[in-house]
Amino acid sequence: MAGTDIQTNGKNLTESSERREIAIWEDALNQLVRSQLLIGRGAKGEVFEVTALGYETVDSF
Repeated sequence: MAGTDIQTNGKNLTESSERREIAIWEDALNQLVRSQLLIGRGAKGEVFEVTALGYETVDSF
């Protein structure tokens, strides 16, 4: 298995293998981590969880 997959709830968000699209999704993921809305749980940066702040942010909408 090669390439990048960004998935949530069984849905692959990176359906294209086009590098430009993958870079956009990777940047979005990195922004969520920098904003402390997600936290890395995998040893290689492959698993993330929503933080308490992430849930608070979603609930505020």
